[in-house]
Amino acid sequence: MEPAVVNGELGVLAAIDGHTVGALSFDIADGRIHRLRFRVNPDELGGLTPANGLSTP
Repeated sequence: MEPAVVNGELGVLAAIDGHTVGALSFDIADGRIHRLRFRVNPDELGGLTPANGLSTP
């Protein structure tokens, strides 16, 4: 698990052996998490890898 920017949002990437297996992003308002999005669909994860230039917030 690594902090990352996922589709322009603060998030976390989950990878196993360098292959992304999930992406978690969330909305924060008033200091609280209001919405979580967890993507595991391989079609949506295709461009997300820990080493593809994603930056930590």
